Amino acid sequence: MKFISFIITLIVVFTSIPLNVLAEDETDLFFTPEENIITNQVELLAPNGIPITVSAKSDGTGVNVHVGNVGVDGLDSVTVTVKATGYTTPKTQTSYVPAVIGKNFSFSFPMIKSKTTYDATIKIIDGSGTITRTAKSTLEFTESKLESAKWHKGTFSSRASSLDYHFNKHKSEVGSTNIVSYLNKATNYRTEIINDITNKNTDKYKITTATGSIASKKYKNKSDLRFAILTNSGNQILSFGR
Repeated sequence: MKFISFIITLIVVFTSIPLNVLAEDETDLFFTPEENIITNQVELLAPNGIPITVSAKSDGTGVNVHVGNVGVDGLDSVTVTVKATGYTTPKTQTSYVPAVIGKNFSFSFPMIKSKTTYDATIKIIDGSGTITRTAKSTLEFTESKLESAKWHKGTFSSRASSLDYHFNKHKSEVGSTNIVSYLNKATNYRTEIINDITNKNTDKYKITTATGSIASKKYKNKSDLRFAILTNSGNQILSFGR
């Protein structure tokens, strides 16, 4: 009996681990948002224990909702509906959930706001009853994280507000479908510019004085047309595009 209880405990722990922690390779992303898992639940629907884990992907591409199933039989029907900040239409998936391994419901929901909450509603229908539960996870580029990324607030009320605006304006120009990708491309380009300034290799840029109220310069690559506006003090990023 103790052995069976131990095995069930292991299954609950394993099925509650966010799958993106196990699977994602983010070596090309230096700056990722912070995740705050609001609720993770272990539901009991006799004879099954059902761990529910909502895990937003730190690369900004979407969210995983894992419905575990610590029991001897499958769950007849599980419907997962997810809403995300910046989107008007939720996404829904329905599936049978097998025993022991459970099932991962993966949603492509690019992070398009510097603070994005993924709200999940999970409806479980089984022979022994029906339950509906909610859980959520939030990804956020905090002001301190954006400060470390050298993103300046410019004339906006916060660094996050500035990032939201410039991502929405320039995302298609630089080929970024989510705000994590956009920020990292911007910081990489900033590093490239600073290295070229240090090495006196600025011929590849058209450098002009920016027209805004903050003293800054615009560095436009003559070949691929990428540009960044960097403050004169600290070379912080005011804008990035193409």
